[in-house]
Amino acid sequence: MTADSRKSDPPMTVRRLAHLGGVTVHVVRNYLRRGLLRAASHTEAGYQLFSTAELHRLHFIRTAQRLGFTLAEIEEILRRSRQRKSPCPLVRDIMSRRLKETREQLVHLLDLQSRMAQAVAHWTHLPDAVPTGNDVCALIDAIAATEAATVPKTTPRRLLGRRASSEKSSVFPAIEPIVARTGERVRIRVGNLSMWNHPIHLHGVQFHITGGDGGRLPRSQWRTEVTEIVGVGQMRDIEFTAVPGDWAFHCHMSHHTMGPMGHDLPNTIGVDQRGVEAKIRQMLPGYMAMGEDGMGEHQDHTDGGMAGPPNTLAMMAGKGPFGNIEMGGMFTVVKVRDDLAPGDFSDPGWYRNPAGSVARRVSNDPAFGNPPRRPR
Repeated sequence: MTADSRKSDPPMTVRRLAHLGGVTVHVVRNYLRRGLLRAASHTEAGYQLFSTAELHRLHFIRTAQRLGFTLAEIEEILRRSRQRKSPCPLVRDIMSRRLKETREQLVHLLDLQSRMAQAVAHWTHLPDAVPTGNDVCALIDAIAATEAATVPKTTPRRLLGRRASSEKSSVFPAIEPIVARTGERVRIRVGNLSMWNHPIHLHGVQFHITGGDGGRLPRSQWRTEVTEIVGVGQMRDIEFTAVPGDWAFHCHMSHHTMGPMGHDLPNTIGVDQRGVEAKIRQMLPGYMAMGEDGMGEHQDHTDGGMAGPPNTLAMMAGKGPFGNIEMGGMFTVVKVRDDLAPGDFSDPGWYRNPAGSVARRVSNDPAFGNPPRRPR
């Protein structure tokens, strides 16, 4: 077949690419965000179109994942390939490490298989027993009595406002983020040891209330919420399936997500300070006007070196990818990523939003786009 007689394959939409690659549209868009896939062109309406080469690349990515490569490792492999550098040494090194890890896991699984076989053989000669109230299952209790094994203790990864260790309570931005992997089932236990009720709110997902003061609830009693009031002295277990992104997790009482308020200090909220700051600075060198639009400017004042009362935080603090977060107190972020290593709960940094998904200013003209308005 000559080049003239060959017909190029028609470009594919995101949905078509996902269908042929055996993945969901969400997976393809995630790969696009990470730079693993690239659109060949766009329609007049802005929709992305893909060539057959991207379908081959999608199959490569999925094959690499099945071999145990993380998305971060695949990114590096593709980067080297685009630079015309052989990724083979890197692939061999990663696979050697994966092989070692797999062998270690296999040893643990074989040990578990042996203990399971011993338990089944031991149970064959034991009669069925009815629990007396002090035990649960005589079979497992019999194994515990004969096996000098210790039960591993589980510790909550993090608690809101308190780390899993014995450190004192913290406030944002000193509170660590809650880190999870995409698709993981996350359970957060919130215990209210304060003297206020706290409506606990999570962005990005709906969660289930699966436990309370009396322990875990039956499945039929689970509730779906986005905000749950935790009263004084109460506990709640909330569970959800992690989806990628950075999701705010906080008390929904506004004064519980602030630093010190300074009730007795005069402020200039709503005051037009144009020209005033320069005049005052002539008398008081270094003077900085307080915020006139809100208290979120405290972070800028703190960063600029403006001194505050001793041992006092800014009222609103924290830096994010788009500027000041303007939060404090009972606030943290649930950070969910696709390719976290098992057991890695370190802060992964800020989420990289997919291209085209972040709002931006397109015009300063209030009549831009002919927005509908009420007649005067």
